[in-house]
Amino acid sequence: MSFTLYLLIMMMTMSCPISSFCSPHNPDSPFRNPVTALLYAFSAGDVVDIYQREFLALRERLHSAEQENLRRSKELNLVLEEIKRAIAEKQALRDINRTWSSLSGRQARTMFGTRTSGLTGCPSGSSEETRLKLWNVSSSKNVLQLPSIFHHLPHLLNKEDSLQPAIHLGQGRTGVSIVMGVPSVKREVHSYLTDTLSSLMSELSPAEKDDCVIVVLIAEADQQYASSVADNLKRLFPAEIQSGLLEVVSPSVHFYPDFSKLRESFGDPKERVRWRTKQNLDYCFLMMYAQSKGTYYVQLEDDIVARPTYFTTMKNFALQQPLEEWMILEFSQLGFIGEFTIMTFG
Repeated sequence: MSFTLYLLIMMMTMSCPISSFCSPHNPDSPFRNPVTALLYAFSAGDVVDIYQREFLALRERLHSAEQENLRRSKELNLVLEEIKRAIAEKQALRDINRTWSSLSGRQARTMFGTRTSGLTGCPSGSSEETRLKLWNVSSSKNVLQLPSIFHHLPHLLNKEDSLQPAIHLGQGRTGVSIVMGVPSVKREVHSYLTDTLSSLMSELSPAEKDDCVIVVLIAEADQQYASSVADNLKRLFPAEIQSGLLEVVSPSVHFYPDFSKLRESFGDPKERVRWRTKQNLDYCFLMMYAQSKGTYYVQLEDDIVARPTYFTTMKNFALQQPLEEWMILEFSQLGFIGEFTIMTFG
């Protein structure tokens, strides 16, 4: 029965008194005929039941739609939060790597020897995904916060360029197997830096030259001296610098703290404490600069002689070692020379 007919019946009911309309003595009442009255009562009741059921069904559908909207709204909010988190992570990674990324464009017993004596030694120990994992850990509210360089060297916050190299030569090569770090300081008698570089590069094959980068750190705050060394290397090794094999950097004068305020330790005199502190900072600067450039890093010095096939020997030996079983491999027994470590995990 149509909705129009239902309304018509309702209007008829309301337009006349119930007592007269429903009376069997009323000539206009449909109930004068018992069959008609029965059908009428059945039809009217049936209409009410039908529309009651439709109303209840409509109300149920509206309730279901409301619940669905709430569910979809929650899903959209979760997606929005995920997008915001991804954007924040990307921005944080960009900020973390900004200083270096713009500049940065693995069996042998004896690898290196000094000018005065031979060295003997034996071996002892990526990515965007890793950086994301580190960021997720460090940014979580439920874990201890990882310290940064500024916790240990707060003076770096005083100058914006404290972590910006004052001198940079090279092409910013990245994606190599081995990065060789060569720190160099001013020597009173004679510098072996150029001889060391010539030795390192002369023992490399063309393919090896494409799979490594040699980073020289002029570890002096004297900018005039650092510039003179950089100019000399640029004059002596133009092709190596142009190809990306050789890079030269020097730290900002603001990278070093006030050495006169260092605390004495290990019973060393002040000058020894100063020398030790500066050497550690020099190595830190060099490693931070090299970190994004390759898979492995080897620490060298500016007065060594390279042995034939040293590059392939170190790389092949490192590749044979299970990553979980080592952190540093030693290719020399003198100090920190030949310390070989992995920089990229993945």
